[in-house]
Amino acid sequence: GLNLDENPTYARHIVEQLNLHFPNVVNREGTWAEVFHVQGIPVSFAITPEGEILEVYSGERDWTKEQIMLEFKRWLNP
Repeated sequence: GLNLDENPTYARHIVEQLNLHFPNVVNREGTWAEVFHVQGIPVSFAITPEGEILEVYSGERDWTKEQIMLEFKRWLNP
């Protein structure tokens, strides 16, 4: 996760509230937003440990939906 907000405490609260289990960083300067060509937020990336971008999701997502879970399973078990 990449947080571009000015309030890292709020970002940590959201990570805890949603019980997220992937790396999350705060980048107030927007450096990573430039690297990934983020045009608007929210935006989500599925990235392999090797750095390959598998998918880009623009806008809000319900990460509990079956379709997204199926995509994750496909990525984890190619």
